[in-house]
Amino acid sequence: MTYRILYVDDEEGLLDVGKAFLEQMGSFTVDTTTSAEEALEGVRENEYLAIVADYQMPVMDGIELLKRIRASGNRIPFILFTGRGREEIAIEALNNGADFYLQKGGDPRAQFTELSNQIQHAIDRNEAEKAVREREAKYRGLFDNMNELALILEYFVDEHGTIIDGLVRDINRSGLRRLGIRSSADVVGKGVSNIMGSDMMSRFLPYIQKIRDDGQPFVKEHHFPLNGRDYITAVNPLGKDHMIVISTDITDIRMAKMAAKESEERFKLIAEQLLDVVYTTDAEGTITYISPSSSSLFGRSPEEMIGRHFMEYLEESSVPKAIREFQATVKVGKPVRNLELLMKHADGRTFIGELTGSPTTNGSGVNGSTGSVRDVSERKLSQLALSEAERNLRRITENMSDLVVELDQHGIALYASPSHHRLIGIDPEEVVGRSIFDLIVPEDRRWVEDEYKQWMHRGETKEIEYRIKDRNGTLHWVHSIGTALTDEGGHIIGAIINSRDVTERRRAEDALHQSEGRLQRAEEVARIGHWTIDLDDLSMIGSRGASKIYGIEQKKWSLKEVQAVPLAQYRPLLDSSLKKLIEEGAPYDVEFKIKRMDDGQILDIHSSAEYDPEQRIVFGVIHDITETKRAQEAMAHSNDLMRYIIEHSRSAIAVLDREMRYLFVSQHYIDDYELKRNVEGMYHYDVFPDLPPQWKEVHRRALAGEVISADEESYIKEHGSVYWTRWECRPWFLPDGSIGGIILDTEVINEHRQVKEELKRISGLLDLATQAGRAGVWEWDVTKDRVTWSDLMFEHHGIRKDEFGGRLEDWLGLTLPEDRAKYEEEIRRALKDGSRLDTVLRLRWPDGSVHNIRVLAFVQRNAEGEPLIMSGIGMETT
Repeated sequence: MTYRILYVDDEEGLLDVGKAFLEQMGSFTVDTTTSAEEALEGVRENEYLAIVADYQMPVMDGIELLKRIRASGNRIPFILFTGRGREEIAIEALNNGADFYLQKGGDPRAQFTELSNQIQHAIDRNEAEKAVREREAKYRGLFDNMNELALILEYFVDEHGTIIDGLVRDINRSGLRRLGIRSSADVVGKGVSNIMGSDMMSRFLPYIQKIRDDGQPFVKEHHFPLNGRDYITAVNPLGKDHMIVISTDITDIRMAKMAAKESEERFKLIAEQLLDVVYTTDAEGTITYISPSSSSLFGRSPEEMIGRHFMEYLEESSVPKAIREFQATVKVGKPVRNLELLMKHADGRTFIGELTGSPTTNGSGVNGSTGSVRDVSERKLSQLALSEAERNLRRITENMSDLVVELDQHGIALYASPSHHRLIGIDPEEVVGRSIFDLIVPEDRRWVEDEYKQWMHRGETKEIEYRIKDRNGTLHWVHSIGTALTDEGGHIIGAIINSRDVTERRRAEDALHQSEGRLQRAEEVARIGHWTIDLDDLSMIGSRGASKIYGIEQKKWSLKEVQAVPLAQYRPLLDSSLKKLIEEGAPYDVEFKIKRMDDGQILDIHSSAEYDPEQRIVFGVIHDITETKRAQEAMAHSNDLMRYIIEHSRSAIAVLDREMRYLFVSQHYIDDYELKRNVEGMYHYDVFPDLPPQWKEVHRRALAGEVISADEESYIKEHGSVYWTRWECRPWFLPDGSIGGIILDTEVINEHRQVKEELKRISGLLDLATQAGRAGVWEWDVTKDRVTWSDLMFEHHGIRKDEFGGRLEDWLGLTLPEDRAKYEEEIRRALKDGSRLDTVLRLRWPDGSVHNIRVLAFVQRNAEGEPLIMSGIGMETT
């Protein structure tokens, strides 16, 4: 890889020498300037990876240039390379943000080798720091934008290893919102019991202790008293003394299921009291439920009819119509209204039944029907028809990329392919009839013509490369392959020439040839400091950079001094590697730790070397990779944390960069979208080639900074199933505030949708049933002692709404006094043992008349079995 750098010095001669040395010894392309003002302009207009600047320059010195660059917010590596050796200059440069300070003088090769090492090290360190900042930004964006509550906890143990409490170290925005906390400052750094409460904390401590002891995560459903909501919580160990907690609010789903169950109970209570027949079927037409009134309408009990196809109870003349209507219901979701069919009674007579029905769904499609039937023998039959159609359109295009011509034996073009216009801007008609050699540059034309003439004599296949000009005069290198054409007698009469543009390849080859010879052994091993061992006297000479790394002041060391610097456990590795290099020529490329001689600091070191047997010296380099190691560890930690959050989210999550390539995907994402393999690194639109245009527009808006979401949206898969999803698409940001890509967060909510659809279906049936049977609906909240009546219940009791107090005592006060103790005992028994309440209330109306009301009810309980609500119906039976 080649790095572009800027070298600033007011001495033009030194600039030329420095540029030549650096481009020869390192992987650098060097731009030069003698003016600090021009350097500032160059930094604004070009993307340099490092700056090397002299200190003493007219108008603006090197430190002032450094200050202005840092003041603009630019973190580009900056090395002060100067002949001024005063210590205060070095201190001022480093204090103002210089990466390195290097003094001119001495052997030019050693001097520029060390400069090359410092540039390379500064660039590597800057890239590593940039990668850490970007990774941290991705993690923070994902953590803060999760829909789930997420906490990172640090726990504390006593001398026995028992957890006694913990601190909140981080909380995401969703967590603050769900817990009703205004700012993370209110909880971060504070005890976990402040959030959970001491009682709940004491219940959770055993689970947290088990996680610490076993190192295994746990998942638990629980009630959170702080906000009165229900959650499912996953807790996983994170490092030595941290844990990550992710909680998903399941209150709405749980309440929806309870409401659906309650409506189902009400439906069955009412259906069993109606004269009309209420039924349900599956998608094939098999009866799955039918009310007891089937005994009177069809002369058959529910047990006889359930499990049989509904067509069995129709006369043959009505079957085709019924099939059409049923198919319209289960296939396209069309309800049936007042459909008249000729039906059969068990005693052999026929009657006209009026059928009203609707499709039932399970969230992903229609799974059956439900409705009612009544005897309306006076009505007539009707019909309904369906029709469908399909269309397909395909287009195929082909393009020829090479230049193809047919020539006669003199080189006159008889045919030219259309690609001439596209590649060189010349129409095929302009080529035909002309000498093909007219397109070739003058410098190459003569020898190409000679090659063609000789070829016309010999006739073998020929490959040559030469230059041509396009209509605008631009040069192109082409690689041509020719095949001779012969007549029936075998005489050569022309040729077919296929030419391909190889300009880019030739440019690359030219650049490669120009750089050959510049790369020396020092280029391959130089990093940040270099050293030489003389095997004759076992002395070692190190550069200034090597001296700084080892913490040794003098330039010439004894081998014994140097061998004391690495940590003892690495000494065998270093001795063995050096011996193999000298005796066997094995590569010397090792990583080890040292303890610096001057301050005792522990550093990570990478070293490589080569041996010159003629001069009996070993030449090597050392590279302080401590910061790189730390950056790699930090990146790995952020990566592990991000992957854990993604994998333990209930949502399907994908993180993409600005080019729409996957950086991370959760297993939920792979499973929900039925991907065959992990798609990290792949292009999103290659994974989903048929993605509708509206989704691409969503991605474009998110990359522009917008957050787009939908609470419910359907998605049809290839096999036709309908999936309901909640989704959000939002940008994530780099440390500099620019958008780094987008986060896709989707959750399949089929179960929630099914519950809503089921609740809607049963509510419809409930309305139908209550209207047909004149049944009033009532509900008693046991915990609040609150009784709620429908309008029909007030009518059954002969009172107005403002005359009813709304408590159970007020209701029982309307009954005859001699019956009240009996009613109280029946209600108590239903609350205690779970039996249905089924009794007849005797009421005295305000006008003195006595009325009978049959009351049926069931009890809804919480997870501990305690009664919450008694729901039921009331029907006047006077």
